[in-house]
Amino acid sequence: MTNNWGSESRRAVVWVVGCSALVLALPSIFVSLNSEYWYPRIYAFWVIAPPSWFFVEYYFVFNRKEDPNSLERFKVGQDVAQKFWAALLVLLAGIGYFRWHLSLGK
Repeated sequence: MTNNWGSESRRAVVWVVGCSALVLALPSIFVSLNSEYWYPRIYAFWVIAPPSWFFVEYYFVFNRKEDPNSLERFKVGQDVAQKFWAALLVLLAGIGYFRWHLSLGK
């Protein structure tokens, strides 16, 4: 079976970034619950970093766009990652609103 990225180094980059995001998610939640100072910085990171990575991954890492099967598997993988990211953003937004009483009306 062929991989979506075309080389072992590209595949390694995707694994490192994906695993790093999973490892960073739990400390992000913990720190957001305990630090009003760090909360907006962590939230900003999670708002900006994943979409930036999705862009970089598609245009610079994934190089098998001509293969419809690989492209479809890639899109499914990004869809799952986007749902994880969206759930994390909703959770962090809830922490900001309910824990730190942040709102747009301030």
